[in-house]
Amino acid sequence: MLRNIVEEHFDNDPDVTIAAAKQIRRMDRDYADVGDKLYALQIAKGNRLLDEDDLDGSWGQFDEAGALKPDAPEAPNGKRQVLLAKGWKEMERCYHACPDLAIDALEQIMQIDANFREARSKLYALYVSKADRLGRACDRDGAFPHLMRALEIYPEGGEAQQGLAVCTPTPIPTPPPAAPVQVPTVTPRVVLPTPPPPPPNSPTDISAAPNSPTDPPVVRANASSAAHPAEKSARTGCARAEQSARTGCPVTEDSWRTKLITLAA
Repeated sequence: MLRNIVEEHFDNDPDVTIAAAKQIRRMDRDYADVGDKLYALQIAKGNRLLDEDDLDGSWGQFDEAGALKPDAPEAPNGKRQVLLAKGWKEMERCYHACPDLAIDALEQIMQIDANFREARSKLYALYVSKADRLGRACDRDGAFPHLMRALEIYPEGGEAQQGLAVCTPTPIPTPPPAAPVQVPTVTPRVVLPTPPPPPPNSPTDISAAPNSPTDPPVVRANASSAAHPAEKSARTGCARAEQSARTGCPVTEDSWRTKLITLAA
C-alpha cells in the first residue's frame, strides 16, 4: 500500500510521497528503489523551499537528502545555495545600517561563489565608501588596505585607483649625494723681498767709496814689497856691499839676520 502511495502521489503531492517513502525505508531500507525516489523528492522540495525563501526548510531537505546519498552532488549544491541566500539577506539588512557587517556577509559569499548575483560590485562599493570615510577623517593608513581590496575585487574600478593616488602621493626623490670637491694641494713658496734700488748719486762700488772714520785702515801694499824675488835679492846684495865698504868688514847673511833680529827686539 505504501508503495502505491509513493507511485500515485510522486508528482502530485511530494509531501505525502516523502512521508510514505520514509516509512517504507524504515521498514525495509533495500525495498525496491525507494531510497532513490526519496532522495529525488527531497532535492525537489529543497529547491522549492529555497525559491519560496524558506531557507531553514530548504536546508533541512538538502541535509536529509545528503544522508541518503553522500556522494551525490545535488544535496551539497543545494546547501551551498542556501548559504548564499542567507548571506545575501544579511547583506541587504546591514548594507546601510552597518556597512562592516555587510562587508563580512559579502566576503563569505565571495568565498562560496564570487559571481553570485551582484556580490562583487556591491562589495567593491562598500570598500570604496569605507576608504572614503577614513580618508575624510585623515586616516590614510587605514584607508589604504580597503582600497587595495576594492581594486583586487574590481581591477577596473576608477574610484579605487583615484583613492590610492591620494593615499600614496608621489614621493619626493632624494637627490644623490654631492661628489666631494677635490681641493688642489698648494705647496708653500717662500718669496724673498726684493732689495730696494740704491739711492741716486750713490757709488755702486764699495771699494771706491772713501773710508769712514769707523772703517779699519786699508793697508796698501808697497810696490817694493811686491817686487820679484830676484830684484829683492839684488837690492839686498847691494846693501850688503855698501855696508861692507863703510865698515870695512864683510857682512855675511847670518850677521845680517842677527842684526835684524836685534833691531826687531
